[in-house]
Amino acid sequence: MPKVYIDVTDKRVSEHLKEAINNLSNIVNQSIDIPGDFAYRSQTMQYKNDINKIKNKLNNLNEWLINSQNDYQNLLNDLTSDVNKIKDINVKKNNSKIKE
Repeated sequence: MPKVYIDVTDKRVSEHLKEAINNLSNIVNQSIDIPGDFAYRSQTMQYKNDINKIKNKLNNLNEWLINSQNDYQNLLNDLTSDVNKIKDINVKKNNSKIKE
């Protein structure tokens, strides 16, 4: 039977996401002076909104990742606790009553 290994303690992905979110925040917070007669002014101004949407999606993804890791950790703790409650039971081998 295949096994699934989940490392709930590895926070590297979350840390990289936070770094990306911070970088996007720095970009969004920059003041950009776009000349009014620039042909692509409205398109360029829309980029700031697009970057903000991406930042929000990354925030949501990071929250989901952290919540998932916490849920898996809680599940593993509960399962480990349940298994530890099981007493060591020895089952005696019963002779078969059916003769071959």
